[in-house]
Amino acid sequence: MALGRFVAPWSGDLLRHRPRASTRSVIDDSYLGQVDDNRWSALGVRAYYFALDRGIVAAEHARHVAADLPVGHAERIERAVYRVPVALERALDLTDPKVVAAMGAGPINDWILDLAKTQAAGSFLLSQVAGLQGLVVPSVAFLDDHARFNVVVFRDAIDLATAFGGPVFVMDMVLDATGA
Repeated sequence: MALGRFVAPWSGDLLRHRPRASTRSVIDDSYLGQVDDNRWSALGVRAYYFALDRGIVAAEHARHVAADLPVGHAERIERAVYRVPVALERALDLTDPKVVAAMGAGPINDWILDLAKTQAAGSFLLSQVAGLQGLVVPSVAFLDDHARFNVVVFRDAIDLATAFGGPVFVMDMVLDATGA
């Protein structure tokens, strides 16, 4: 397996959201790694998740709305969306079938919806690729279009000052329990 030959820099402006009423920065790392249902990072692996565009932010978050609403709370979640410049020196692009094949895995659309498999893939890549800072991954909301992707950034592999630029507010997003 020669995954190292696919490691490359990646940079661009991405979107990330946080609760609208929160006073924490959208790149605050206090809660990273504390849940077990992140697609590409297992419990304990601190990772940021960013989306390429507004449609991905809305679609990806809408998939989780019902689970995120505690019983007895209003059936809506209000989020603030920010644009964040991201610059990684060592990333793998899992939208490229050659990279996925080099992992020894089948076509990514065959297993991307299996949380255990994606978390295992993330853990495997972190163990096999020294200094891996991030993954470019297909959005599960747009599996028919790998040009619409997310970027997973592994907190413990980056320097915040060089990996992220200053967040800029883009919009408020309100989703109800139906994801609308």
